[in-house]
Amino acid sequence: MKASQEKETVIEGVLIPTAWGSNGDVSQVSLMTFDESEYRIDSAAAETHGLLSHLRRSVRCRGSVRGDRVVEIKSLELLDAPDRNSVTGTT
Repeated sequence: MKASQEKETVIEGVLIPTAWGSNGDVSQVSLMTFDESEYRIDSAAAETHGLLSHLRRSVRCRGSVRGDRVVEIKSLELLDAPDRNSVTGTT
């Protein structure tokens, strides 16, 4: 019997959309690391952790990585705080 043990790992990067449904909604989220490695986020974890509301934000994820670079997130920490002094949508 072969025992498969997954080690918890920490990955930092930016959450990006990587696939869209037929109606244009984001259907897949990935974590692009600062060395340009890409890890797909398990879709159930993406919903559980509300990742769609954090797209294009820097994060630190803790979880396990399967062989095909899919991350099952256990916890998520935002690394960048929104700049309250920035002005968006104005010229």
